[in-house]
Amino acid sequence: MKSEITDERILWEKRSRYNPLLGLRPQALRAANDAFKAGYMSKAARIWEEVEECDGILSTARSKRRKSVSRLSWNIVPFGNASEETAKLHAEILEDFYNNISWAHACDKHRTGEFSRLVEAMLDCIGKKYSVHEINWRPDPETRRLRATFRFVPLYFFEDTVGELRLLRSPNAIEGDELKPGKWLVAATDYPLMAACSVYYLMKQMSLADWLVFSRRFGSALAWLKTDEPAHSEKWDEMASALANIDNESSLITGNGDTFTLLQASGQNAPFREIIDHLTRLVITMWLGSDLATMSSQDGAGASLQGESAAMLEDDDCLLVEETLARTVSRFVIRYHFGNVEPAAFLQFQRTDRSDKKAALEILGMTADRGVPVSQKAWREASGVAAPDDGEPVIEKAQQPMPDASASEAFGANDAESDIDELSRAMSTEKKQRLLAELDRIEALSDVSQRADALANLERNLGEYFDGGAAEAEAMMRILERRLTNGK
Repeated sequence: MKSEITDERILWEKRSRYNPLLGLRPQALRAANDAFKAGYMSKAARIWEEVEECDGILSTARSKRRKSVSRLSWNIVPFGNASEETAKLHAEILEDFYNNISWAHACDKHRTGEFSRLVEAMLDCIGKKYSVHEINWRPDPETRRLRATFRFVPLYFFEDTVGELRLLRSPNAIEGDELKPGKWLVAATDYPLMAACSVYYLMKQMSLADWLVFSRRFGSALAWLKTDEPAHSEKWDEMASALANIDNESSLITGNGDTFTLLQASGQNAPFREIIDHLTRLVITMWLGSDLATMSSQDGAGASLQGESAAMLEDDDCLLVEETLARTVSRFVIRYHFGNVEPAAFLQFQRTDRSDKKAALEILGMTADRGVPVSQKAWREASGVAAPDDGEPVIEKAQQPMPDASASEAFGANDAESDIDELSRAMSTEKKQRLLAELDRIEALSDVSQRADALANLERNLGEYFDGGAAEAEAMMRILERRLTNGK
């Protein structure tokens, strides 16, 4: 399919390019932003693009906002009331398509990528209201699958005077041509952040320029020489010459005594830093939902709300990309393969897991310890550990380590067997069975008070379950001997 953005059009654009920030004044910026609202977007779009590149803080916040979505994993999920078989077929086609797309910048052919670059470029609309890609559809006869190249086209190639974007055929054109259906991917938001960010940028530049002038004039001491000599006398001229040797363009000479003073401007009330810092925080908050100071202070006041705001922005950006691709790209791909039908599947990002897994697992553990059954599904969802596939090797439970000699001695046990095991073997089978049966009966009691009374009664009558035979006596003597030997 022939591209609408020809090499000749790109050549015209590059030859007519200029730096829109040179000599930019508040009145000119306001006029450009107002013209954008009227549909003449070229001038404002050029200013905004240049500001994004020149302002380091804005460039970083913008990149972080867009990459937070472009780096997410995604999958194709069923949608609508179609049958399971239909949804599976649609999902297979869409997954194959999105895994094989290519991306490029229309004006810089060396900037290329795949799906993640497409997502990142689509989110350019966060700042500029619109993000536009030309779609070059490429059917693959070998695999009988549809392929596509998405070319990002800067916003100053378009105008919006009739309520929809139209392509400008030359840099100086006023009215453009309608965009062909199925040929363009347009992502849009309600309010472009760059309208305000460009104003903040200009205010920061003005404050920074004033700060530099202030620093030049008052950043170093003023040399002040006082003398009683008549002005322009021989001694006066000698002193003026000496003063010039140490001068940094900030000095003066007056009468009234021969003294030398360095005057230093305090500058403590200069508002430049406060203005710049305030505007910087505003820009970061607009793009990320919280400023860097709040983000780095997890225990700071308002940190939770700011974190929720950033999460909400990420979710909104995911929905924007998902819905735009479903409406424009996925529908075209499905109809190409299956005819005039609606897609039964769509692309969905796997959102960032913001749950507190440790707290969730602790709650499930406490629940299980109190006798409340906990399903494996709930545990896997909380921990994020997937169930093994059929026939897949699994990790065996770790063997309990053998206690060392010091631990065995601490509990009065020998290397071969514990005291309890030895005493249990010494008991008669009948007595042992009676004891176990009584324990089972007590455990089966549902009333807590009855169970407590039964345990107390068992403790009082524990001697009934021992016949005091020679085997038990010998076992007890061996146990006592070992414990006395170990200093118990």
